[in-house]
Amino acid sequence: FGVVVGARRISIASGDGGFLESRDDGKTWEVISRTPEGIVLIIPQKQDIARFWGLGNRGTLYSTDSAGRLWREKPPIRISERSVGTVHTLVWHAARASLLAGTDYGLIESYDGGETWRLIQLPIPPDTIPLIALAAHPHSAEIFWVAAGNTVYRTRDGGITWSRHALSTERSIALLAVDP
Repeated sequence: FGVVVGARRISIASGDGGFLESRDDGKTWEVISRTPEGIVLIIPQKQDIARFWGLGNRGTLYSTDSAGRLWREKPPIRISERSVGTVHTLVWHAARASLLAGTDYGLIESYDGGETWRLIQLPIPPDTIPLIALAAHPHSAEIFWVAAGNTVYRTRDGGITWSRHALSTERSIALLAVDP
């Protein structure tokens, strides 16, 4: 469900809560930890190869700074005392040094590793359509993209203004990737 590849190790999260590590290019695997639920998404912090976040299959956010040996469950995500609903995707925005999350409530951001969150205003009101995909520019703190339904929204000024790009499909966008 999630993979982190480093110079000397490969880490994999399993759907049953196991977190495995290989130090021999995947020839052998060792279970190094477990979480109460399976992890469906792993987001590494590129500047620190031992630090990353995991999103559990029940929506719980976890973090580790020990390359997955010890996981800490983060508090439930709330904005102004309101639950954000389901977290669909996470991105570490290296240029902003923040964690971005696409949720049922909207686009949210944390500067303290997932302890507290703030809402980033979008052209669509919170709670109207889930944000399933998002991507961050690898070098610019001001540029990132989010997808809601069949529409991609892009900001070049850190979320103050947005441009809208609807795709000619009725399918929802599930993944955004940026070519650095």
